[in-house]
Order: sequence, then C-alpha cells, then structure tokens
Amino acid sequence: MVTTPLAPPPSLPPPGAHQDRAIERVLTSESVLVEYGTGTGKSRIMVEACTVMVEMGDTPILIIVPNSLLEQTWEEFEKWAGRTWTERNVDVLDKTYTIYQRAQKLKSGRARIFLLSHESLSYLDIRAGVRSRTWAAVLLDEASRFRNHSKRTVTLKTLGSHARTRYAFTGNLTVRNPADSWYVMNWLTPGLFGTTSRSAFIHAYCLLGGYMGNQPIGIRPDKLAQFRMILDANRIKCELRDVRDLPDRVMTVRRVTFSGRQHKAYEQMRLELRAEIMRMSADDFVTHASTYAVRLLRLQEIAAGFGRNTEGEVEYLPSPKTTEMVETILADPDPPTVIWYWYRPELEIIKAHLEKAGLSYVVFGEPNAIEMFMVGGSPIFISQVAKGGYGLNLTRATRMIYHSLPWDLDVYSQSQERNMRLTTTASSLEIVHLLIRGSVDEYVRNRLLDKADMSRQLSRSQALEMLK
Repeated sequence: MVTTPLAPPPSLPPPGAHQDRAIERVLTSESVLVEYGTGTGKSRIMVEACTVMVEMGDTPILIIVPNSLLEQTWEEFEKWAGRTWTERNVDVLDKTYTIYQRAQKLKSGRARIFLLSHESLSYLDIRAGVRSRTWAAVLLDEASRFRNHSKRTVTLKTLGSHARTRYAFTGNLTVRNPADSWYVMNWLTPGLFGTTSRSAFIHAYCLLGGYMGNQPIGIRPDKLAQFRMILDANRIKCELRDVRDLPDRVMTVRRVTFSGRQHKAYEQMRLELRAEIMRMSADDFVTHASTYAVRLLRLQEIAAGFGRNTEGEVEYLPSPKTTEMVETILADPDPPTVIWYWYRPELEIIKAHLEKAGLSYVVFGEPNAIEMFMVGGSPIFISQVAKGGYGLNLTRATRMIYHSLPWDLDVYSQSQERNMRLTTTASSLEIVHLLIRGSVDEYVRNRLLDKADMSRQLSRSQALEMLK
C-alpha cells in the first residue's frame, strides 16, 4: 500500500510533480536509481519517502551520505518533516560517536532512521554493524562516488543482502565513464547486466584501453543500446532544465603574469621536473606517477601564491591572481560572489587581500556563513571547492571566481551547480577563471573544459605537456 507523504507546514510548498513521480517510484519499487540532476530536490524526495515508510512501519531505514552532507541531510529532515519528527525518528551517526559506538547503534539502536557517512563504511566494525540486522530500506546518496573497488564498495555489496529495498540517488551516475555504474547498479539489482562479476561485465560490455590495455574506457558500440535500455528500466531521470529555465552561464578568463619571486620559484621547479622526466621512459614514469603528480601540484601552488620549503613549511609568494580577483570584485561589487580555492593556504591569502580592500566576506564552515550569504548579510562567500562544491544551496550567487582550479572534473562540475537549484533567482551566472600565463593553470583549465578528469593516473606525455 502506498500512502501520501506528510503534508508540509503551510509555509512550505508541496513537492513538485517531478518529485512526486520519484517518491512514488521509490515507494512502489524494491530498488531504483533516482538520477535527478543538481537542484531538482533529491533531498526532499528522500525525506518524503522516508516519512511514508516510517508511517507504514517499514523500519529501520539506513541513509548513507558523504560525511560533508550529514548535517545538511539532518537539516533537510527538519525542514520538510519538522524538528519534532526528526528528533524523534532520526539518529545521526557522526564523529560525536566512536566507530565502535556507531557500530553498536547500527546493531541495536532503536531509531527508525540512521544517517551514516560514506567514509565510515571503510571500517570493519561498521561493516559488521550494517549486516547485523535486516534493513527495511537503504538509501545511498551521492551514489556516483561508489565507482571504484574499495573497502566502501565491499561494505555496500555486503549491505545489499541485508536490505529488503535499496535506492540510489545521484545527479549523474556515470560522470567519467559508463562502466563506473557497475558497483551501484549491481548493488541495486544483483545480476542486472547478466552477471554478478565485474570482470565479466567489463569484458562483455566495455571497450578496453589505458596503459595496460585492460581498463574500461567506454561502452562497446554494439552494446550501447542494450546498456542504456537496462539502465533506463531501472532508473528515473530528471534534469533541472526539464523543470525550470536555468540561468545563462557566462565564462570569462582573466590571465595575469607571474610576479618576480613567484616566477623564479616556478621556473626553478619546472626545469628540474622536466629534466628528470625527460630522462625517464614511459614505463619507468608509471611507477613514479603519483610522486610526480604531487610535484606538479606544487607548481600550481606557486601559481596560487605560495610555495613550500624543504621542511614543508608554507612560504607566501605574492600572486597577481589574487590582486586581479580583488580588482574584479571592486570593479563590480554588487553581484553576490562565491570564491572557490583548491589549496588550504590560499584561504589566508584571499582573506588578507579582501580585508585590505575593505571587502566583507564569510567563510564556509563558520557559524551561519551560508545563511549570512543567502540573506544578503555578506556579498562574498569563500569555500574550498572540494568541501563546498557538494550539496550547498548558494542560489543567490551570480558570480563564481576560481582562484585556482581543481584537478577533479567531478568537483569542478559540482561546484558550478551550487546556484542551479529549483529556488534559484539569478538570471545569469558569471564564471571567472584566474590564470597565470604560461603556467600549469592553462593546462588544467583546458583539460577541465574538454571534460577530461586529471585525478586519474598521470602519464609521462601529460606531465611533459604541463611542463612546456
């Protein structure tokens, strides 16, 4: 039997038609992928579905979200189900509990709904805890993060046989490669692709390539229609553009030239790295790729305005990028602005320059920072792109400035979706890339615009291209 979700308080709107479709699909299916794009209200779908399950006595329920979204998921329950209902039914297994205590809660806790982080699935005690009882439902949010073999995916697979119903939520399950869908889809419906072996799936469905010639790089053309048909039969899809008109995106690039000290430090490191890599064969480079990736990141750090000495201590190097960032804001101070940075020391650089210019700001992680920005109490919101790029609603923003760009395509893409929500009021979004001419910044930007992910293993030719 399907009942209707709890009616929201009078001040809150009812679910949209696209949300109602997903809620109904969850409540009438043993498993389904809810592939709803950023801003379409996936969190409300989860809350509404869970309130019905609780009313029907279909408990306990386990909701698994990234650690960075635990508090926000609790807040979504408070918003849509009410604080009293949330406090009565939901238990957040966060860092206030030890791993052992979380495992014990999973085994014998009396809450109807448990919120657990992706990251905690890596612990053996948590694995034992989730498989110690039968779950009426398991809801996996940000499911696209389960794309590689890891302790987390092992726990997820184990959890599948201990859940009567399973639901995955994501904006796009295959951000990088269609083969990345395997772990989540096989958890939702084991044997969905005719096998429970990932190796068999890869050889049956995937094009192989990569350095060793055995990595999945796409779906075989002769299998593509079948692959899509299987996915479509087991998912419900919606994009924000299907629901409302989206703000126009306008991208601008502001290129500046190295400062003197900055250029000297950059060139010294660049030439040393290039000479070392030139002496290596492609095969030798593969065994040291992770080491050289870190050293190439050090070049991007110099472009961002700091370096590290031999003891690993941070030394600041004035960067024209930061000056250009301030000048951009001063030239047009009215647009609500988000400043993204990639490296931790950048935050102090950005704050110091804004304060010197008399510009007020809030920083993600500070009390009420999001609220202050959203109500107009501060014109500038600063965040590390990997931390703030997921889950936040920054619908007031009409300008986003990247002080430095991430190497991770998914992180970069998600950060731009923070103001692309159902409640967005902006008519346009300006995206500003700050680059140092002739630096690694240029290469990173080009790769991101080509939808190429740099967080995967680095090749010798790519490293040399960055060091030209």
